[in-house]
Amino acid sequence: HELSFLFVTSALYTVTAAAGRHVRDERPSSIPPAQFAVLAAMGMGSTFCSVRSLRYVIYPIQVLAKSCKPVPVMIMGAFM
Repeated sequence: HELSFLFVTSALYTVTAAAGRHVRDERPSSIPPAQFAVLAAMGMGSTFCSVRSLRYVIYPIQVLAKSCKPVPVMIMGAFM
């Protein structure tokens, strides 16, 4: 169940990003594909783990946990 969710959302994000690049007429990135692969694996792994762990808690806690998830990311982004 979690893997199908992960696949569908990843496919949706890929199509959206490709359409955005086409609309904005962006040139290809100079970042090596291996770095993109590492980033993608870490992103998919974190999404899988968060979805998998939230299945054991009640719904209000799930909503609270999902809404607080971006806060540490934004804090780290401010420092980088």
